[in-house]
Amino acid sequence: KNWGPHYATPEGKEDLRSSLEPLFTEILPSIPSDKVTIFWLEYSPAHFGITPDGEFPADQTMMKVPEQRTCAPHQTKMPSIVNTIAMESLQKCGVERCGHIRILPIWDMMVDAWDQHMESSMCRHYTTPGPYEVWDNLLYHELCFDG
Repeated sequence: KNWGPHYATPEGKEDLRSSLEPLFTEILPSIPSDKVTIFWLEYSPAHFGITPDGEFPADQTMMKVPEQRTCAPHQTKMPSIVNTIAMESLQKCGVERCGHIRILPIWDMMVDAWDQHMESSMCRHYTTPGPYEVWDNLLYHELCFDG
């Protein structure tokens, strides 16, 4: 199944849901919670400027998008479908079974970072140093101070 952002079709989104739900409701909960904490890094936003949410139109793939594309701010603050499905699945799982799964919330901090990509046309990959270090600091804080 390919449900990545380059294949944002309705079928791809259903493949995404059918892949993520078992991860959060069966696989991750089966890991003993007294032995491990699982960190899920939220999906980070793309900034292709083609659609209001920065992703590709459902009828296009990355290969069909014009080369002259440039990164642009989001026209909406809609959450990612990936993050929405992950949160819904985690909520269905419940605290008792999935309390050891923690979300590292990066979507909101990155949605306005449209100008921090590697190149003006590489609107999914960020520069380094840059946002990745912020994510590392977030994980460090979770491990050392909130765990």
